[in-house]
Amino acid sequence: MLQTMSYEDFYLNKAVKGPRIAMKLVGSMGAVGLLLAIAGLYGLVAYNVSRRTREIGIRIALGAASSDVLRLCDGQGPSAGRDWSGDRLAMGFAVEQLMNSMLFNAGGVDTLAYVIVVPSLFLVTMLAAYVPARRATRIAPTRPCDTNNS
Repeated sequence: MLQTMSYEDFYLNKAVKGPRIAMKLVGSMGAVGLLLAIAGLYGLVAYNVSRRTREIGIRIALGAASSDVLRLCDGQGPSAGRDWSGDRLAMGFAVEQLMNSMLFNAGGVDTLAYVIVVPSLFLVTMLAAYVPARRATRIAPTRPCDTNNS
């Protein structure tokens, strides 16, 4: 059966609703990617903290301050994000140039995206690493060690 619609409805479906759905889809995929990055980094730092429980306990027993332990553990997160950030920025810039060459009137480099995304990813990296690092500052030096983990 043939469905008819007015030109106004046809235009709204093709020019307005389609791109809006695509923007929502891309935005939701970006949010899911960000949540996966947070969970992965949190897991990485939490695993490293759990493996270094004895060392952290010894450092606390020898008089290390909470800020020292926090700096020791929290430094793993930003270094994981910082190691490849320059390469990732260059790759993002190259992909953006490639996409601009494939599309007509796409514009130049979107500096606003870089200005917003790079610091926000750094803050997310710091937050994901801070939670297990903060937990490491509360390790009791007298806690018995689990000999099965070594």
